[in-house]
Amino acid sequence: MNLQQLDKELNIYNDVFKEKKIIFLGENGHGVSEIQKLKIKMVEYLHEQFGFNKMVFEV
Repeated sequence: MNLQQLDKELNIYNDVFKEKKIIFLGENGHGVSEIQKLKIKMVEYLHEQFGFNKMVFEV
């Protein structure tokens, strides 16, 4: 997925996101750079659009 288009793609889920207090972003490819970049963009989007401000990572 083109990261520049991600905001447009995520808009589809705005009604779901705005009702949530916790969103879990799992991953199926630990250490894969493309997935990490996508997750960073998703976290930025969730913070900017919905005010999410806490994160927990699995290690």
